[in-house]
Amino acid sequence: MIEALSAAEMVAQEGALDAFVERYADDPVLFADEICGIQLDEKQAEIARGVVEHPHVAVASAMGCGKSFVAALLAFWFLATRAWSKVVLTSAKFDQTVTILAPYLRRFVTQSAISEWFEVSERSAKWKGVKEAGFVMIWTWSASNPDSAKGQHADQMLVIADEASGIDDVILAKLYETLTGVENKMLLISNPSRVAGFFAECFSDPEWHCLHISNAESRWASKDTAVRIANRFGENSDDYRINVLGLFPLKSLRSIIGAEAIDSFVENPERPRRDDQQSILGLDVGAGGDWTVWALRTGTRFEILRKDKTQDLRDLVRVTAELVRQNPRVAVINVDSTGVGVFVPGELRRVVSCQVVSCNFGEASPEPDCANFRTWIYRRLGDALVDGECFLVGGDRALVKKSLALAEYELDKMNRKALVPKAKINASLGCSPDEADALALTCAVRGDLFASVFVEPRNDQAARNAFRAAAAW
Repeated sequence: MIEALSAAEMVAQEGALDAFVERYADDPVLFADEICGIQLDEKQAEIARGVVEHPHVAVASAMGCGKSFVAALLAFWFLATRAWSKVVLTSAKFDQTVTILAPYLRRFVTQSAISEWFEVSERSAKWKGVKEAGFVMIWTWSASNPDSAKGQHADQMLVIADEASGIDDVILAKLYETLTGVENKMLLISNPSRVAGFFAECFSDPEWHCLHISNAESRWASKDTAVRIANRFGENSDDYRINVLGLFPLKSLRSIIGAEAIDSFVENPERPRRDDQQSILGLDVGAGGDWTVWALRTGTRFEILRKDKTQDLRDLVRVTAELVRQNPRVAVINVDSTGVGVFVPGELRRVVSCQVVSCNFGEASPEPDCANFRTWIYRRLGDALVDGECFLVGGDRALVKKSLALAEYELDKMNRKALVPKAKINASLGCSPDEADALALTCAVRGDLFASVFVEPRNDQAARNAFRAAAAW
């Protein structure tokens, strides 16, 4: 029998390994049955076949459907049927990786019909007695060292990320970039808890083969748990969508702005600006090569007026004064005065007659539910998108949509919402969310977001004088 041969004999004996590979290399379901003694359910088999047929597979799964089980099994199958391969097996958290995935892998190898072929340790499995043969690596990643993912290369390689929605987007992107070999594959499995990020974006990318698994479709998932979640949160809740249906939430559990509101905002038809409403100008001052963006909000109408790479103070003031002249209903300019923008509000007050408000993103929030000013303006933008039939004019709609979806929060020690660090959003986005910041600045007002900002009439003569002064300067 073929399984009676040692690993070294299998590799050395002409035709022995070929026969094994021919039977199982393209049939992980048969491998699970005959080698591991495991009957996969219909959805697990669909995942396994998907990995054979597609280079990139993403699976959004309900709670308790055996995600880690099938991930570890496929890692063993790939190793056993490709003697010189490399498998990277990881998860969102250290505990998940070393206390769930690693034990599953050890169990499959040691209880299989070919257990004598392999050496198994706490963090790996490899072919026994075969120099430079393949192995499975239980890999724990570090957000502080994303470049460590770049070292994963092999002609035959399978990258498996369990609970992928919780893995830093930069780590997943770096792993994806390593897939340059002849037979390189990637499998992402997760509860679909986030509406943004690398994992969520796979489901709108034609390069990815994507699957959903509901509680009802899995023989492993507890049906009592589904009833409990329905009774507690309701069948229309995001908790039910994520944990029972295996669907993405309408609003991420960590998103400041719901996905439904964001979709409506970027997809609603444009309408003309009303002349009887005052406007708020949001100015996000770029730094380090980022864009400086001017956004205008008139009621429910949001417009990206201009983007510029300039950081020159005189240019910023001149352009802003010109935009105010072109949009005479501007009553307030909310200026990002963080970092390089610190001197902009003072100079603007010299040349425009409308109110200029200095907005330092790191300052305290005007309201107690947010940890800082930047979190507050995004929360206010979310209020606007939920309360009004808001729509976007101009700008990069896809970039705005992604930027707003990535505006996720964590709770601080005082149970206040705190927007994730901008550097983390930049890393996931690939650039700074400048347009989103400018749009959020237009909502930096307390009270009714759609009420008139000023009741007193504007001094148009003063505005003309201010513009002439700015142009001369």
